[in-house]
Amino acid sequence: MTLDFELLKAEFDKVGSSSGESEDNSVANSYQMKQLEEQNLRLRDTLVRYVFSILVVSVPSPFSRTRSIFGKLRNEKIMNYKSFSN
Repeated sequence: MTLDFELLKAEFDKVGSSSGESEDNSVANSYQMKQLEEQNLRLRDTLVRYVFSILVVSVPSPFSRTRSIFGKLRNEKIMNYKSFSN
């Protein structure tokens, strides 16, 4: 995303400097640059949220690990209790 933004920015600068840039072109280029900057920020935010959501789902929480351990211990105690009760 940043590379695309930099390439487009370079193109705008090149076109503006080679054409003798009038006041109207300057305003239009400025507006286009602002739009590209805003789009770049939105895309970056979306990408960060997407990656973060994947990480949250893929990394188990400490509570789920603790719950799993307690579940195993409980099952072992129940099995041990049943073997002694027979």
